[in-house]
Amino acid sequence: MHHTDSTHLIYFSPTNTSKSIGYSIAEELAGPAFHRHDLTFATAEEALPATALAIIVVPVYAGRIAPLARKRLEAIRGAGTPAVLVVVYGNRDFEDALLELQDLAQSQGFVPLAAAAFIGEHSYSTSNTPIGAGRPDEADLLAAKEFGREVAERLAHSGDSALQVPGNAEYRQGVGPVDYTPQVDSTLCNFCETCTSVCPAGIISAVEGKILFEAGDCIRCCACIKSCPTSAISFAVPALAELALKLHNNCRTRKEPRLFF
Repeated sequence: MHHTDSTHLIYFSPTNTSKSIGYSIAEELAGPAFHRHDLTFATAEEALPATALAIIVVPVYAGRIAPLARKRLEAIRGAGTPAVLVVVYGNRDFEDALLELQDLAQSQGFVPLAAAAFIGEHSYSTSNTPIGAGRPDEADLLAAKEFGREVAERLAHSGDSALQVPGNAEYRQGVGPVDYTPQVDSTLCNFCETCTSVCPAGIISAVEGKILFEAGDCIRCCACIKSCPTSAISFAVPALAELALKLHNNCRTRKEPRLFF
């Protein structure tokens, strides 16, 4: 049995899929003291006590934790703090990401009690090549709430258990920043600057009537593309278009959330 006096939702969510899953889980777990830690745009060093409950939600990039999410999560430490671990992937596979998150959480002083893998629309999903389009949907969010409810029951009535999640101890090779960046169609851009405010890497700036991208640090989350109100931003990279088409063709079968206790 665990007695907690506060709930901390910790998430990295460029396109809001991880955020929506996290809040749905937290609805069933949050007590009177609820704290949000949005790691999407900034890293705030913080230590959580053993009396807190952490809900950690991060996206999966190529079967691993998104690298920038991992870097920012390293600023949050526990002290024997119970944690619920969640990864959100684009209907392909989460591979080693959940195990990586468990290992990281433990190294940061958290005690994982439960874990889950949920589905969110893939970063490369478009209207022409949808990949997990519209996820998380109503059924996903309901499943997230039910997961939160089950975790709450176990916290109230069960002791610690040895959590086991799938994955290989020798993680698969992940992905990092790339030299290329999205391109802006100046005939469509209305210079609203929405893209500058949603970029987790902070590489987009508005200068003298132009939207500029700093090469070398793009994480390909596609937040700028998905948030552009005039569809002026895109990746003009043939290799990415080919990958999106491959994922569209090979990942059509709907995958469902997986839960681990």
